[in-house]
Amino acid sequence: TPGNSTGGNTGGFTIYYPPSEVRSGPAFRAAVVGELGISKRSSVSAGLGYAYYSNEIKTGSYKDSSFILRTMADQSVALNSYYQGSQSQVIEYRNKYHFIQVPINYQLQLNKGIKVPIVSNIGVSPAYLFSTNALVYDTASGGIYYKNKDAFNKFHFNLNTGFSFRIGKPNALQWSIGPEISMDMTGLVKDYNAANASTVGSGN
Repeated sequence: TPGNSTGGNTGGFTIYYPPSEVRSGPAFRAAVVGELGISKRSSVSAGLGYAYYSNEIKTGSYKDSSFILRTMADQSVALNSYYQGSQSQVIEYRNKYHFIQVPINYQLQLNKGIKVPIVSNIGVSPAYLFSTNALVYDTASGGIYYKNKDAFNKFHFNLNTGFSFRIGKPNALQWSIGPEISMDMTGLVKDYNAANASTVGSGN
């Protein structure tokens, strides 16, 4: 998970500041799905959706400077700019993640209501990360944050569960809304221990 750090040089000693706490941010999913009933109160569905996740970190000042960073994973990354670790100037930064998902769910109606059914669901959602502005932390220069889209896994596999309220006529177009818990089984950041050390990422 992207974090926050800062560092400097004092009396010949380099100081590394540990990452700050990562605070959760807004998240939601929306999808268009088709549904097939398998009993009076249960069904399966599949569709195409969009998911947005975010978290918030604190960084130091923004630096518009180009250089080649040799990362902690012994990789070279070309940077056009970066953020210092948080020092006296603190910037609130929101990491945003945009996914295309294919939700596949099993649904069970919990009540006997027809007008507003309450439905629980459990399923999986293969996903593709198509855009992010997230920052990656490195201990270089006492701690910096930079953009490197190659640091993130593109393909993900999520387990989902939750419940929703349905609005609309049965056997027709319906709307569902409700809370959901989603767990990414893939991991957001790549395992650099197994990565090719000669890889050059993009800092744009």
